[in-house]
Amino acid sequence: NLQLRVEIYESISDYILNLIEKKLISLENQTKETNEVHHSHQHLEDGSCCSKKTETNKEFKKPELSPSKYLDTTIHCLSECIIGCGSYFAPFLSERLCNLLKLSANHQNRFVRETTFNCYVSLFNACDEDQIKIYSKDLIDGLSFGLSDEWSQVRFASSTATRIFITKYKNIVSNYYSILLPRMCLNRHHVAEGLRLYSLDNWKTLVGTRGRDLMAEHINSATQYYLEQIKSKDSSVREAACHTITEAVVCIDRNVISSKIKSLLSAIIEAFHDKNWLVRYAACLASSKFIEVCPEECKSELPELFSLWFEHLSDNLHSVHKDSAVALKNAIIAYPTDATPKILEWLRENLLSITKQPDDVSQGNSGLKAVSLFPSSSQSSSSSSDNQDQHGHSHSHAHAHSHGHAHSHNEDDHHNEHEKINNSTSTSSLFMASNEKKNISQELNRTKQPWEYTEGSLQMIREMVSLPNTKDFVIEFLPSFEQIARTRHFAHYVYVHDTLWKCVQAVVENIGVNKFYPFLVKLAPQAVLTLICRHPAAESSAAACLVYLQKKYGKDEIKGTLTSEELKIYNFCEMVKIPRR
Repeated sequence: NLQLRVEIYESISDYILNLIEKKLISLENQTKETNEVHHSHQHLEDGSCCSKKTETNKEFKKPELSPSKYLDTTIHCLSECIIGCGSYFAPFLSERLCNLLKLSANHQNRFVRETTFNCYVSLFNACDEDQIKIYSKDLIDGLSFGLSDEWSQVRFASSTATRIFITKYKNIVSNYYSILLPRMCLNRHHVAEGLRLYSLDNWKTLVGTRGRDLMAEHINSATQYYLEQIKSKDSSVREAACHTITEAVVCIDRNVISSKIKSLLSAIIEAFHDKNWLVRYAACLASSKFIEVCPEECKSELPELFSLWFEHLSDNLHSVHKDSAVALKNAIIAYPTDATPKILEWLRENLLSITKQPDDVSQGNSGLKAVSLFPSSSQSSSSSSDNQDQHGHSHSHAHAHSHGHAHSHNEDDHHNEHEKINNSTSTSSLFMASNEKKNISQELNRTKQPWEYTEGSLQMIREMVSLPNTKDFVIEFLPSFEQIARTRHFAHYVYVHDTLWKCVQAVVENIGVNKFYPFLVKLAPQAVLTLICRHPAAESSAAACLVYLQKKYGKDEIKGTLTSEELKIYNFCEMVKIPRR
């Protein structure tokens, strides 16, 4: 009976709200005590305040059951009451209720936050536009917390509530575009697939085909939000912020965005120093687009950008140095007189660095790892995934990366354990702030291997050979290709060869078969030998290169460059056989 449900809620509504308020205050006090304990530990590490630490530990006792669990359950009870009352819940909507939900939406425990946004869903389904309008500011503030949350699950729950708000309260939502649009826009680039796709649908529902115009109208609030998010503790949010900034620079009218270019570019340059390779990858892409779209506004930052591009051109991650090469290519287009001499000088200096490579690279070759700054039981398991390369091989150095695409947050149902973890986030912030830059610096400033400079050089040649004003410069580097192809004295030469044979195809395509012909005799046999290197990516690249050369020069011409042993390998390999039509 609906009337009975309403009567029951009316009799217990004050009790439920009092309970929520009580638990929020209790948790706030507990956080202060926990921070005092952490502060005393810091003093102990400095060699002082030992007695204070002991006294504080005695006074502070963790409750047997986490207050967050009580709060989570109480908010869930409130949500069920709203569902049960349906449209009859409207008289109970009050400023106190909305304020409590807003506080819960910004709570330290992510389970509480997620449950709060489920309660928002129930509330929006129950109330009509006139009732919500009175308290819309507090409700939107709560949604903004969720849409910016560090946990993708909370962002998704908030996005679910946001969808109901934008579809049901169409006359209200336009008043809050400056808050909703930047957050919804960024979530379209989030690495969590469910959240990303759901946010895309939300965006289409809200703006239709007016996205560029609306973002241009609210460019101030959007850029301010992006600059905040690019400094988030969550690497997936920092990555999404880089992509969103790139989108804004490319899509929004240049007259509107030009005044924001300097601050946005400064944020992207800062992201170049990120410890997570996915963020650096996104920063490379962004810088490339900045140079392409607004070269004049970026000119003052060129010295630092060139330094970063060259530094990342020798990065041990294929995606990063590839995008650095693309950025330098765009720099040649935008600033031909400034960029071309710098790039040619760098290539002359680094292309043959592979010849300086020591025989044993496995021991002294430390790759970039996403090292957790928080000691936890999951750290060892997460660090073990850092050494998976993009070619599908696990090793300690080349192309090693952290699987930042997938969230590694454990879905443990034990609230007490999560309470410890969630509370430690705030108490560990001082530790993180003081050590993060030092850790990042150690990770990024590792000693690079000579072969990485060669691979980056080949990637640069592959990009610049397609430009009309630089393709002729590439010919001077072709004699070095044979020496690179003959270098096989260390374990990771296969990655260089993988890039080399892709580069050869691009060179032939752009400079022409006649200019490349003198180098065919020396390079074709080396490509054949790569077919038996037992590295799938390198073998595939060499085979693709040989098939391409067959089409350009003919199969007999290729065979004429091979010895008898090389000819056996060539004839035996199925990948180089062109099927008859």
